[in-house]
Amino acid sequence: MVRDIDSDATVVQIRAEIAENDRVILAALNRRLELVDRLRDHKAEHGYPRIDESRERWLLDYLVDVNPGPLTAEGVRSLFSAVLAIGKAEVYGITKGGGSTSSDEG
Repeated sequence: MVRDIDSDATVVQIRAEIAENDRVILAALNRRLELVDRLRDHKAEHGYPRIDESRERWLLDYLVDVNPGPLTAEGVRSLFSAVLAIGKAEVYGITKGGGSTSSDEG
């Protein structure tokens, strides 16, 4: 007899832990966007370039180096490349191709 997966206590418990972990990740990503927004304002005040590609490369390399796994290096780069792209879109209005998502680029 096949049991209903939604009534399996182990499945329910692990799913609850995954959902809580996802909530924590979401909170961390939102906090990251707040920090990027602050950095954007500071850069604008001081005439610094909005995007620092060498810093982005450094960050990806650093995160690969400090990653204990099981996420692979490719996974780290893919995940954080997406995080960086989303940050640019959310804070600067810059899409992956480098264009603006709005007519006001700041």
